Amino acid sequence: MDYFNETWSPNEEAALKCRSWYEWDDRWINGCNASSDSLICWPPTPAGVIVYQPCFQELRGILYDTTKNASRICYENNTWGLTDFNDCTILGEPKAVTYDEEGTVDTIIYLYIAGHCLSLIMTSLAIFVFCRFKELKCLRNKIHSNLMASYLLAGIMWILNYTNLTDTGTFKCALLVLPLYYFTMTNYFWAFIEGMYLFILVVDTFFTDRVRLRTYMAIGWGIPLIIIPTWCVTRLLVPTKNDLDLYNQITYERYCPLMASYVDDWIYQSPIVIVLLINSIFLVKIMRVLITKIRSTKSAETHNYKKATKALLVLIPLLGITFCLDMINPSSTGLLVNIYKFSKVVIISTQGFTVSLLYCFFNNEVQNTLKYHITRWQTKRKFLASRKKYGRSWLSVKQNNIICDHQLDPKELMPWIPANNVRSSSCVSNGTTTSALSNMRLPPDTTIEIPPEQQPLEDSKYVGAKP
Repeated sequence: MDYFNETWSPNEEAALKCRSWYEWDDRWINGCNASSDSLICWPPTPAGVIVYQPCFQELRGILYDTTKNASRICYENNTWGLTDFNDCTILGEPKAVTYDEEGTVDTIIYLYIAGHCLSLIMTSLAIFVFCRFKELKCLRNKIHSNLMASYLLAGIMWILNYTNLTDTGTFKCALLVLPLYYFTMTNYFWAFIEGMYLFILVVDTFFTDRVRLRTYMAIGWGIPLIIIPTWCVTRLLVPTKNDLDLYNQITYERYCPLMASYVDDWIYQSPIVIVLLINSIFLVKIMRVLITKIRSTKSAETHNYKKATKALLVLIPLLGITFCLDMINPSSTGLLVNIYKFSKVVIISTQGFTVSLLYCFFNNEVQNTLKYHITRWQTKRKFLASRKKYGRSWLSVKQNNIICDHQLDPKELMPWIPANNVRSSSCVSNGTTTSALSNMRLPPDTTIEIPPEQQPLEDSKYVGAKP
């Protein structure tokens, strides 16, 4: 959740710092409100008064004398004048600036938005596939669907928070931030469930059929539902008014109290750390079993290493091990730090995209199911087109009228279709064609013309009209 600190420009941060610092100061109803010029925060001031503030410490790598003061006047019409920085003098040598901080923040914002949008699309498609086709409705895929749903909802809340948090008060802040923290926490717990399910399946097979979906649901959605409200209540009870010691640490979160860092954050942070540690243990134990099974095969050693590496790379995003990157936030600056930040942003924001790709669209079972239904749809479409094309020759009333009031058997229907309607296809099996035909039902009053040589017997289930 530290990525919020990385996606806020210095100007916006300074303005919200200032507004939040004096949020409870209503002494001057007729005067100028708290304001920031991006360098200094000016408190609420009565009209016609000049206020003085210490000069800023640093600007673009240049140090300034903080013992001097800058001044600003509040005019009689309750508006601020321009800040007078004439007394702020340079102190010492300029500091080396190795990168554009504001440009880096903008790049991080764009990467987060792009990554979350990509994840939203892929997780939505994956959830649709798992829910649409009954062949894929098993416990494993239901767990995958819940994990992807948590990524989907967390991504939506992240975008909503970023676009709306700048103008929020405490109440609106709670409405936006609480769902974000909740769904983000469900990411960790559903990743934990994925690890637990795999551990039971691979290592401790005794409990494979003993743990039901409702148990996993209670863990994945229920435990965060207890932790986050508890943390919220505790946070709102912590006094923050006039807490000037936090002024230098505070960012825009101070304007939204739930976003600031406080001691009571351990209420939701410690369960996340515990979940990641347990998943790391699951990963080690699962990999030991897999490597043992791989070594038991007669494949070449190099091939075995490739298999083990592939299994490891596939399991890491599923178990949420990549979230450990979010806990490492270097305070230094430089090219390598920027590369790390960008890499972390891409990996974390596209977590839903990666999991959906690996465990849905790259899955052989899913691919076979999609191919089957696409082929079935194509066969059905061809059959309907053929029936429409040849309907005048074999669906008419000329010689014999046969009333069909039941579902046609494909074996009985095929001899009546003209020979030139039968098309050979190398990609559609007989089973698929039969399945598509068996699901076709003609309208109740449809009449079929049968040539004299193909007249049904008297005991046939088709009853012909008298000539």
